[in-house]
Parts: sequence; structure tokens; C-alpha cells
Amino acid sequence: MDVQALSDRYGEEKTPFSFEIIPVGYDMDPETRVKVEVAVSKIHEILGSRLGLKFRRDPSFTIRIFKDKESYAGYREGPPLAGLASGYYSPARNEAVTWRHHNFEKMLEVITHEANHALIHHRLGEVPPWLNEGLSEYFERMEVFGQAVVIHPNEQWDQVVKQKVRDGSIKPLRDYLGLSQQGWQIHNFRTNDAYAQAWSLIHFLMSTPDGTRLLGHLINTLDRVGAQAFSGAATLDADYEGGLDALETRWLAWVLGPKRSHYY
Repeated sequence: MDVQALSDRYGEEKTPFSFEIIPVGYDMDPETRVKVEVAVSKIHEILGSRLGLKFRRDPSFTIRIFKDKESYAGYREGPPLAGLASGYYSPARNEAVTWRHHNFEKMLEVITHEANHALIHHRLGEVPPWLNEGLSEYFERMEVFGQAVVIHPNEQWDQVVKQKVRDGSIKPLRDYLGLSQQGWQIHNFRTNDAYAQAWSLIHFLMSTPDGTRLLGHLINTLDRVGAQAFSGAATLDADYEGGLDALETRWLAWVLGPKRSHYY
């Protein structure tokens, strides 16, 4: 299937969306609350209107923000070792949890990352790690301006991927897209290479209308066939002109070039 043929497949669908922000141990100022609300709402909007992920019911969840790292680490409802992470999403409690961090920008990075996990889990359940983490890493770079947002490139991950492409050590997409959760963790051990490559692939796809439609097609194919039957490589071989190899060639060329921010 040619990418152009995907253009009309996924139309916009408005669905109710609500979430609760709970500051713990401090009072959140109104401006900060509004920015968090705009950012999380934009993720829901992009997943729905840009990527065609239809939410059949309100994917509500809670965002719990502690006043400091110590109170966050002491949260009794958190999973083991949660205090070692900047934040997490708990499917069992349906809540994203973090603390205020040293500045608003860092706090928002964690909130947007975990909010995507909450929305993806609500709608799709099990998801390949490159897609789940790639979208979260993409949304992390969000900056709020009134009711609009800008998603900037991740300069750190961009340099990591550039270097790996230049020295020939980048994992081929055919292998990368097929990584299990365990394989992802092994590939990511100590270096965060898996996260960097996931961000790069998602930012690449979201950089053009054709790429965005293709990503939407991948997501909706996953939704249709289920995680156990889904293969990103097989879907791209079947539905993208030139298959996965052609897409990889275009992605590798994009990696070495300049990146731009995305406006929503």
C-alpha cells in the first residue's frame, strides 16, 4: 500500500477526556496547573487526531505530584524501587507519579512521558517497546505556549544516534523493531541506546505528513491484530513502498541532517 493511500483512512474523532492532577504536600500555582493540563490534553489530541487512535471511552487517569523526591520515594503505593526513577505510570492504580523536581521543565518532561504511557496502556494495552517508549520520549520534549505546544528535537538522543550511524553500530531496524521487552532492556543496558533510537524513529516519522500517516497506520494495525500478532517489520514490508529497507534508508539519511521542532 502506498503511503498516499493512507491519507484518508484515519479521521479525527472527538472523545471526552478527563484527568485529575493531585499535588501532594504543596499547593500548585494556577499557571503551572494550566500548562500541565494543556500538555497532557495535547498528547491525547495528537494520538487521536494526528495518529488516528480512537478512544472509545474517556481514558481518565490521575497525575500525582509530590512536593519533593523524599516524599515521592516514600509513597507506600509505589512499586519496588520506584524511588530510583524520575517518575512512573502504575497500571494497577492508573496513575502517573512524580515530584516537582528542580524546575518546571523537568517535571513536565516526566509528566508528558508518563501520560503517554497511561493513554497508550488504556487504549492498546501491551505495545512494542520501541513504539511505547518512542512516543513517550517524543512527547517529553514538549513546551507549552498558551493553548499551543512545540515539540523540540532531543539533542542528546540525536547526537547518540548520529554517532552510531556514523560508526556503523546502529541496530538495524529489522532487528530493533522486533525486540521483546527483555531484549529492549538488554539493548538499553547502561547506554540508553534503545531509548535514543526509539525517539529518533518517532521524531522522523512525525516530521512529515506521510510519516505521520504511516505511524498512524502502524498503530492502527497493532490495534486491529493485537500485540502478539503484530510485526512492525512485516507491516512496513507489506504496506510501505519499498518496504522496511526503503524506510530505513530514508531514516538513516534524515538522522545525519538537521532536525526541526514540531508545532501543534
